[in-house]
Amino acid sequence: MSRSAERLPRGFWFLVAGQATSLAGNGLQQIAVPLWIYQRTGSALSAGAAFAVQFIPMVVFAPWAGHLVDRFDRRRILIGCEVLSGLAVVALFLAVVEGALPVVYLMLAVLRLFNALTMPALQAASMQLVPESAHRRSATVIETLLGGINTLAPLGGTALAALLGIEWVLLANLVSFAVAALLLLPVPVCPGSPELRGALGSTLSALVRNGRNGLLRWTALAEAAYFLLFGADTAVLLILAEQRLGAEWAGICATAAGAGWLLASVLLIPRCKHRPVALVTVSALACPVAVLLVVAGAHVGAVALFPAAMALGVVNIGVAAGATVIYQEQVVKGTEGRVFAIRRALLNAMLTLSYLILPGVAGTWLGITGALLVFAVATAVVVCLAALVAVRRETPVAEVSAT
Repeated sequence: MSRSAERLPRGFWFLVAGQATSLAGNGLQQIAVPLWIYQRTGSALSAGAAFAVQFIPMVVFAPWAGHLVDRFDRRRILIGCEVLSGLAVVALFLAVVEGALPVVYLMLAVLRLFNALTMPALQAASMQLVPESAHRRSATVIETLLGGINTLAPLGGTALAALLGIEWVLLANLVSFAVAALLLLPVPVCPGSPELRGALGSTLSALVRNGRNGLLRWTALAEAAYFLLFGADTAVLLILAEQRLGAEWAGICATAAGAGWLLASVLLIPRCKHRPVALVTVSALACPVAVLLVVAGAHVGAVALFPAAMALGVVNIGVAAGATVIYQEQVVKGTEGRVFAIRRALLNAMLTLSYLILPGVAGTWLGITGALLVFAVATAVVVCLAALVAVRRETPVAEVSAT
């Protein structure tokens, strides 16, 4: 396929720039606010609650979020969410200044509600704006930018809070929402289907339609298995790095994983995007190798840890980018918002369970190293089996109405 055939339109770049800016601002406070709560209360439970209220709304609100995205203009939804998110950050700022923790929790939940709308709206709008011949390239761009921001922005927010205070983190987030809204203004209209009725019924209908596609069904299983079995790997490996080398190397390890993600997105993913199932499979097979490299780096010394952690980032983007390409190519037109909302809710639920299960197993006789290796091997086996079945059951998606 020629390069010109894959050219991405101007509206797509404004769309991605706006959402990348918004996500970066949100990412700044993702860890910084819970840490501020811990410093203020001295309670790990209170800090953990701040993380929980950021995940629960995305899972619970998913059917309604996807329904709204498929029913109304995606561009207006995105701009409206940025404006309302800015107002929520103002309320969050005032609550932090006054030390009103209940309001802090409430505003964190409200911000995640808007985020539950913007992410499926981003995916659905990008599929409308980009020609089908360039869907693989657009999926790679989205995973590269947003994945890198998800990895690096929380670290930047934590550093900014330590240097200047949590108030400056919130102000930066407020500015990001304002800039994002302005960047989204040139994006063309992305109409939905106003005739859709009933959020739960229409969401179930969309899942049934897409569930008939064997490739999409088994890709969803593979991705969910990866997040359940290996989603908490980075957090557990940070604990290992801190135990072996000190707290400063835990941060360096996280940065290295982000660097690996970005490096792979530039050098590897563009060359493999035409074989997304193979990309997911090979990345899953590499999970045990990445864990062994990081464990060896933590034992051998700091010099070996950085490239080892980079390998972990490469594995993560391989699974994420491959699955996203498959979704963008296989989802029935008109159901994108509902499917991507449920996908995100499912992965967040799996990630939450992973944060509960993997650290718990690491506290048993297996230890951190043993638990990581067991879960890495299990990830490779389950994901590869699902990917093999996906290839055999691949079926074309019918060009049908989504209503």
